[in-house]
Formats: sequence, C-alpha cells, structure tokens
Amino acid sequence: MIKIRLKYFFICFIIMLWSVLCFSSVGHSEIYKWTDENGTVHYSNVPPADQEVETLQERPINKADGSPPASQSETSSSNDSYSAYDIKNQIRSVEAKIKKCETEIVDCESDIEKYKQKIEELKKKQWDLPSHYKSHEEGEYYYRLKKGYEESIERYESYIKDRKQQIKENKLALMDLEDELKKLQRQETAITAEKKSSQAIVYHGNIKTHVFHQPGCQHYHCKDCIVKFSSREAAIRAGYRPCEICNP
Repeated sequence: MIKIRLKYFFICFIIMLWSVLCFSSVGHSEIYKWTDENGTVHYSNVPPADQEVETLQERPINKADGSPPASQSETSSSNDSYSAYDIKNQIRSVEAKIKKCETEIVDCESDIEKYKQKIEELKKKQWDLPSHYKSHEEGEYYYRLKKGYEESIERYESYIKDRKQQIKENKLALMDLEDELKKLQRQETAITAEKKSSQAIVYHGNIKTHVFHQPGCQHYHCKDCIVKFSSREAAIRAGYRPCEICNP
C-alpha cells in the first residue's frame, strides 16, 4: 500500500515538474517604446541608438487576435533565410554543372579536330603506297599495311561519332540546366524582393481604438493613427489588435 502511494506521488511530481519546465521555456522578445521629435510614438523589437526607450513588460500574444507566437515568427524568419540560402546553393550547383557541360563540349570538339587530322594523315599514307610490287612477300607487306591504315581510319571515325553524340547530349543537358538556372534566379529575385518589402512595412496604430493597419488600408492615415510599429508582433505586444479590413 505504501509503495503504491509513493509511486503515485512520484508520478504526480514528474508531471508537475514537466509542466513547470514547459511553461518556463516559453520566451518572449522585448518590445521597445519611444517618442520621436515630432511626438510620434514608435514600437519596435530593435531600440534606436539615439533615443531614450521604454522596455515594455513582457506580455504573451493573445491567440484571439489571430497572431502567431514569437517562436513561430522566429521560425518563419529562419525558414525564409534557409530558403534563400538553399536557392543560392542550388544556383551554384547548376552553374557548376553548366560549366562542366561547356568544358566537355569544348573538349569533344577539340578531339574531333584531332581525329580528323589523324584520318587525313592516314589517307595520305594510303595514297603513297605503291600499286605494283616486286615480289609476293612485298605485296603481302603492303596489303597488311593498307589494312592497318583502314582499320585505324575506321577507329578514328568511330571516335568522332562518339564525340558528336556526347556533344549532342551535353547541349541538350545544357538547355535544361539553363532553364533551371533562370527559374532559380527568378525565385531568388522574388525572395529578395519579398524580404525587402516585409522589412519596409510600417504599421500605424489607432490610439483610441487600439487597432493597427498596414499600408494600403483606408484607415492607415487616420487622424488617430499616430503610433507606428515596425512589426506585427510589436503591435500585438503593445496591446493593439489587427484591423479586420486590411488584415495585417
């Protein structure tokens, strides 16, 4: 009976300890508040260098506002960075493959010219062979020599055929790689533009309704929208909720 109770208390203790560790592991980034020389209030995750700032009390994000927790925002930013890094690596890989194909094409073309020159030399030697022989043995010797020239010519012609096939395959692969490279470069440009666009967004908050708006919203420049936020998270942590019209 005592052993059962001890086992029960031990399990409860483990569950309580696990719960405390889970809740204590949830961190919140600090939000800084300051007022510029024009009297405009700003909220941001990054404090300005030349302003006195007020560090707001850490507040968990209200899930009813539909906002992601800080960990999700950090994960999203990390994923964006990973995507850009991954695409850069893919571009480097494709560029290396393109360079390899181009090098193989040049090498094959060089081999073809070399083999053609060999064939011309062998044909010239064939023409220089005598047509009349002094003896049967001499005739046999020149016959074998001529046969060797013909076999060498056939072998070099086979090499040329193989090199031409390699050039054809490399050119087809080169076309596919160039298309892939253009696609990756477009993706890289889009990610860069999206990153610059997201960094440039400044949200305006209404000091009366405590609603914040994104650029383009009809209420973005309202007379009471004088508070500025550098991020959506900063606005929500300051106690503002997203506009239901522009859905920032």
